[in-house]
Amino acid sequence: RPYLNDLKKVLQVHVPADVQLEVGEIKDCGRKLFAPELGGRYSVFEDRPMLPAIAAYCCVDVKYFELLEHRLYTPLSAPFKAWVLRQSAARVNTCRDVKHAPNGRGKCTAPKGP
Repeated sequence: RPYLNDLKKVLQVHVPADVQLEVGEIKDCGRKLFAPELGGRYSVFEDRPMLPAIAAYCCVDVKYFELLEHRLYTPLSAPFKAWVLRQSAARVNTCRDVKHAPNGRGKCTAPKGP
């Protein structure tokens, strides 16, 4: 099965060329604040007031959702859209489980299509 792209890579492919560099810089700056391997800490998301760089990181994650929906979801056939919605709901339910492990090899492959 093909591997999933993370949101950063999807944004790099689908956001307008004139904002790709800005998106990358915002994401990289945010990761340095929360990723332990880069010297950050996950609890930075709980700090109040929230650091402007973390707020910008979160905003970039959702700012282009409508554009991504238009480019990636809208062109799909009705049966494929229904499949995507079922897979999305299943993924959300999996994430709600207290035993859910968000990382691992099984999390990086796409579900088998219809």
